[in-house]
This record gives sequence, structure tokens and C-alpha cells, in this order.
Amino acid sequence: MYSVVSFPSLIQATYGDHQNSANSLIDGLKIKHGDHWYLTGAMALQEGESPRRSINAMPDSIEYQVLLKAALLLAAQVVRQPGIVTIGAPSSVIARFLPIAKSIFSGSIEIACDGSVFGHARSDVQFDLSALEVIPEIVGCTIGLRKGADNISGNFFVLNCGFGTFESGLSTDQGMVERSIVTAHGFNYALSYVSRYLRSSFGLDFVNIYRLDSAIIKGHMIINRQRVDLTAIRREAIRVYYQEIVSPALRNIINDDTLALTNRIYLCGGAVLYPDLVDMFMDEFNGIADIQLVLDPQQLAAKGYLLNSLRVSNGERDISVGIDLGNSGTRIATFESN
Repeated sequence: MYSVVSFPSLIQATYGDHQNSANSLIDGLKIKHGDHWYLTGAMALQEGESPRRSINAMPDSIEYQVLLKAALLLAAQVVRQPGIVTIGAPSSVIARFLPIAKSIFSGSIEIACDGSVFGHARSDVQFDLSALEVIPEIVGCTIGLRKGADNISGNFFVLNCGFGTFESGLSTDQGMVERSIVTAHGFNYALSYVSRYLRSSFGLDFVNIYRLDSAIIKGHMIINRQRVDLTAIRREAIRVYYQEIVSPALRNIINDDTLALTNRIYLCGGAVLYPDLVDMFMDEFNGIADIQLVLDPQQLAAKGYLLNSLRVSNGERDISVGIDLGNSGTRIATFESN
């Protein structure tokens, strides 16, 4: 039903020539913004000295604009234009985020791409926007659960464990309960804990969340030509994050009153790919709630955005796009029939 492609949410300004450095568009993204070229995604990770992506960047930042242009470039390969695109933002900043995004991304968006990176000529692509929708990330996740393949109905909690933001919400058949929407620090809190350990113990500095996340999720890394086990510090970092950030945020949301409405909790977001974090939820709500881990949890928001675009388009699948510009990865969701 869905097609979801992704690339690391990283950019790196470049002045070099990168001809034939990749074998496909998604692995060879080199985007022009203003007067500068930026290696993007896998290319930034492969060739960049210090690829970056600010946590929860706003739409007027260079990082956000380059990443969204790259996402629209990929979407342009498979959807009919003018297209309808839905993106998301944390609930806590949506009021400020929305007008900025709509003022920057409207009408025809020109995207300059250096195709020589993957053996093609430079190409300028135009993406015509019929509409840009901006919705809270937690709402996107809820749409993905209710309108997607699972087609879930009734009352349930949604816990979106992202790298930049943790959000919770109580969803009913009538909509989200506004007072249940809580935003807190994302999983970057735990990654920063590990980063401080690596800096103090080994003098290592990680300049981007993607490389740090990749090392931690494997549970080990090579330091001074020695294999260093990270499972213990990973477990400790997740415990501290959960006890200091997540559990207090949920205390007034998942309580006696709301548990009387439902005991179903759905976990989504890229951070729940860490089993240690899922275990913390299981321990706190053991015997109280029915906790379910969403299939492909890191893709749920993008799928929800896609389904929102489908609603706005009155069912036109071939013009609908959902883009999740996550702090770790950017995901572009379209329908497979495209």
C-alpha cells in the first residue's frame, strides 16, 4: 500500500566535485540552496567532515530547507503535480512553525540537483505545490493508526518517541483530547548522556545524532582499534532518560481517570527501536495497560502525513505525499501504485 523511502537528516556544505560518487539519486543527493551546494543524506554521511542537523530546526533554517528540497526532489520522481504535501511539527511549536513553513514553501519550488554525483547531468526540478499541510506529529501518528492498515478504532494512548521530541496523546473516535497532549525532551537526551560518557572516557566527540545513534544501537564501536561494548552505558542512559523525562511527563496523562477510558497504549517513533526503552514502558505499566509496539514505528508519522494528504486531495493517491523531516532520518511516503 505504502512506499516509504528515507535518508539520514544530514547536510554538509561543499565546494568539491563528487562525480560518480554514488549509484542512485537517493544515495547521491547534492542540493543547491542559495549560492551554495550541500551534500545531503547518505552523501553527507559518506563525504562530509562534519555533517549537521540542528535538533527541531524551524522551516526558515538552512538545514530544514535543504532537507525538504531533497525530499520533494525524491517525491517528484513518483507523484503527479501539482502535489499535496503534509509535514509535521511538535505540538509545542506548531503555532509558530506553521506560518513560517507556509510562507517559505508554496507554489512552485525550484530544486537544483547535481546529477553528476550519480552519473547524470545537473538537473533543475520544479515541484508544484497545490497545498502544504502542517499538522502536529502526534496527530500524524494517530492518523496512521486509525486510517492506515491497522484501522484502529476506539480510545487509545499514542506515545511518539522521537529523537527530538517525546509526545503523548489520548485519541478517541471524536479526535485528540487536547489536555492529554504533552511534549517533552526526545531520545536525544539519552544520546547526549552517552556522548558525554564517550567524551569523558575516550575523548570522542560526535557532531551529529545519526552517527551516534548508529553506534549506540549496534551496542559497540571501535575506539583506538579496540572493540568497546556500549550496552551497559546504553541501558543506563535509557533508564535515566525514562525516569527523568518520560515517566514524569506521563504521570498526569496516564492516570486513574484516563485508564478508565482505555488501557491501550501504542508506541511509535524511531526511539522504540531500542528494546531497552520498550522494556521501561513494560515495567511501568505491567498489569495495568496493554502496550503494543507499532510495526515499523519510525515510519508511522510519515504514513499518517500521507493519509492526511489523501484526505485533502479527496482521494487522489497519485498527488498525495507525506514527509517526515525527523531529527535522525527524513522519510517520504507515497502510495505504491504511483
